[in-house]
Amino acid sequence: AMIFLGEARVWNMQLAIGVGLCFLSIWLLGSRQKSEDDGDNRGWLFLTLSMIVIFALTSLALKIFSGQGVAASKFLAGWYFGAFLGSAIILIYYRRHLPRLNLEITKSILPVSAVLVTALGLLYWVFDLGGPVSRVLPLRGLSSSVIPALIGFYLFKERKQLLSHQHLAFFMGLVGVIFVLFSS
Repeated sequence: AMIFLGEARVWNMQLAIGVGLCFLSIWLLGSRQKSEDDGDNRGWLFLTLSMIVIFALTSLALKIFSGQGVAASKFLAGWYFGAFLGSAIILIYYRRHLPRLNLEITKSILPVSAVLVTALGLLYWVFDLGGPVSRVLPLRGLSSSVIPALIGFYLFKERKQLLSHQHLAFFMGLVGVIFVLFSS
């Protein structure tokens, strides 16, 4: 965003510290103590770095297309059609079959799908309104780790497994969000 979208002009020390705290908190939330069962982490690291590059490129494209007058409905249809095709190619390549859907599975998939489409549509709208990638994505990254973690901690009673450094991660993420939101 700083290089290709010229967003270096929106950066200041407060924003840089806030972004750094957000990303550090995301990393701390995902980390855990190493156990003997962990084995080699190179595969995990490669997949994680691949995901980061893919998300960065799609976010850059998302920001660029949002300013081109493409309607949100067309963007969302194109996004999900592309995702469907990509998934189909992977399923065919690995010779996997789709699981059979029943009413119970469908009832759980539909609300999650609606939330995901809404979140992507809102992200597109924020970018269309001129929201800088440098401020929007750290908040999105934090929310995509904190909200599911909170659901797990309180709805599924996973907070008993929360490590002390993860408590620190929540606090750092909150401070980072405040820094990002109030940077000028």
